[in-house]
Amino acid sequence: MTKLATNFAKVIRLAPQGPEQKLSLELLSAGLSKTIGSDFGFSNATSDFTFSDERRSEALWKDRRWYYSLGLMQASIEAEQSNPSRPLGKSGEWAKYFASLSGNPRIQLPQGARTAITAASAVAASAARRTWRAFTRSHCGIEQLASVLSELTSGIDGLPDFHDVFAAHVIVLGVDGLSPGIYALDPATFSLVLVRAGDFTEQTCKLLRGLLAPKSAAFTFVLSADMAALPDVYHGQLGIREMYVHSGFATQKAIEASTVLGLGTLPTPAIPDTMTAELLGIEGVRQNPVYSLTVGTTDPVGAGAGQ
Repeated sequence: MTKLATNFAKVIRLAPQGPEQKLSLELLSAGLSKTIGSDFGFSNATSDFTFSDERRSEALWKDRRWYYSLGLMQASIEAEQSNPSRPLGKSGEWAKYFASLSGNPRIQLPQGARTAITAASAVAASAARRTWRAFTRSHCGIEQLASVLSELTSGIDGLPDFHDVFAAHVIVLGVDGLSPGIYALDPATFSLVLVRAGDFTEQTCKLLRGLLAPKSAAFTFVLSADMAALPDVYHGQLGIREMYVHSGFATQKAIEASTVLGLGTLPTPAIPDTMTAELLGIEGVRQNPVYSLTVGTTDPVGAGAGQ
């Protein structure tokens, strides 16, 4: 690892200024910046740091703006170089879980409900998004829900397949075409499997540490990770950290999709593990909740929006 990677505060910001413009790279705590050309390199008098084409593709995924950890990426590169043939593994936690739900009612989501997110619209959505703590109480459509879930689970270049690690549960609060309840997204058929029927608004507020947004939202989804798979899917001791980074990237995609669709979002990564697992009906140790996002229709004048 270079002197820069060792001593620097480990944060890089990639900020596209427009769909046809080059990215700028800023080392936040060092006050240094560089326009990124075709070589995606950074150098100064004491260090020389360059990403491979594969890592550049990961960092510049679909020209979106991400916040990356230099230390994490460098360690991942070193792990790959030291053991490049390590096979990806699956512990099968989610396969067993969905097998246990095989007799439950199932709702097929609209096929092909992908949001048409271009690089320009993604950047615009990132710039325009706001955190909402109240919504309009109006229902969203099942097509909107399907679009958000499709974008959430569609994968990120340079990272493991979403379904090797995560499962998504949807707490339906107000979605046209769906009864209130808790559903698990089955990736094999892109359908929702009913886990528990009923109104879980109050319980969802508790999951969000008392925030009242679910009272006026359309749905909340929760990402849970197959913790037993992390050492094989990621890179040994970095597995937990990379999983949390991956969950944040995936949720950011869902936030962008929601924003493009005119919906507001409230991201909440700090959820109580045990309480959430019990509500979702998952095991809670090997299947561990890690992130949630509450989504709803919004007031055009901005009531309920944060900065």
